[in-house]
Amino acid sequence: LTGALVVGDSARHTLRHGALQRLGRTDLALAAPGAGFAAILADRLEIRLGVPVAPLLREPAVAVASGGEGRRQVGGVRVFGVDGRFARFAPEGAAAQAPAPRAGEVALNRALAEALGVRLGDRISLRIAAPTRLPRDAPLAESGGAATLLGSVAVESIIPDGALGAFGLESTMRPP
Repeated sequence: LTGALVVGDSARHTLRHGALQRLGRTDLALAAPGAGFAAILADRLEIRLGVPVAPLLREPAVAVASGGEGRRQVGGVRVFGVDGRFARFAPEGAAAQAPAPRAGEVALNRALAEALGVRLGDRISLRIAAPTRLPRDAPLAESGGAATLLGSVAVESIIPDGALGAFGLESTMRPP
């Protein structure tokens, strides 16, 4: 009985720790699959609710790195478009490790940087699905795999898991 209690407590702690790394200090998320919101909505919600709010654009993508070791490609990547307000959701003391990159730059989490074999200053390309008028899985949706290429961008920072590097709104055991 004691062993079962210890294992249960350990599993609960592990799941809680993983959720806190994935969400940071996020309390609520408003998502619109297949659609978006104007960034000004974040400003209005922050005033109305009296809590920090950050706009976030979330798109699936493929990341490609071409370098001395050849071409590496990783699918199933989530690209987050953020501004400086996003760093406020990093755990205490970790906000400085979760900067919002400038135009032409990208911040990668540790897992993606390792999978691509890139370091600070290296350049990668991102292929993001082009927006459509209807969700891709709708019966009358446009066919074809049109993608937008976000040209070559410099790796400005590599964010550790504890500083929003593991951020994700999906509940999954697979590292983002």
